[in-house]
Amino acid sequence: MADRRQQGQAMRDLFIGKPIHWLIWVVIIFALVSMGKVYLQTREFNLFLAAIVALGAGAVLTVLLTTAKGEQVTRENFDDAEWEQSAADE
Repeated sequence: MADRRQQGQAMRDLFIGKPIHWLIWVVIIFALVSMGKVYLQTREFNLFLAAIVALGAGAVLTVLLTTAKGEQVTRENFDDAEWEQSAADE
């Protein structure tokens, strides 16, 4: 049982983020494949472009609305002090 728990923790360390954040990828891939199968990018380019923008905006909004302030969503933490120091040196 402990081995199974360690395996579960290893998967959580590998796939950080909420399941809904991973579901976004499934939705985007499904939408892109569906649009590609009907050649939307060549027949109705404006509609295709609007769909791409909507998918991107929806993905960003979903992540922003479902993530608490200060919650880690990247593997490595960003050190703002390091960025500020390098900008000041230039």
